Amino acid sequence: MNWTSQRDEGGHVHLLPITDEVFVKVEKSRAGDYFLCVYREGDPCGGDVEYFPTLYQAKKYGAEIASSGQWQEYLLA
Repeated sequence: MNWTSQRDEGGHVHLLPITDEVFVKVEKSRAGDYFLCVYREGDPCGGDVEYFPTLYQAKKYGAEIASSGQWQEYLLA
């Protein structure tokens, strides 16, 4: 699993694929912190959101939940 980065209108979006249909997304908020959520293809939005002070911390946590299976708790119910 490797992070990829895409540029959008708000800045950079960092994506970590978990399965063919599920990925972790990390993005910088307007407040300057970073938020993480888990998306499933076809969902209108991600599930629960976590906030982190740095990009490093957000991506580290994203990798941890991706490898541990805890990502399932973050999906849209």
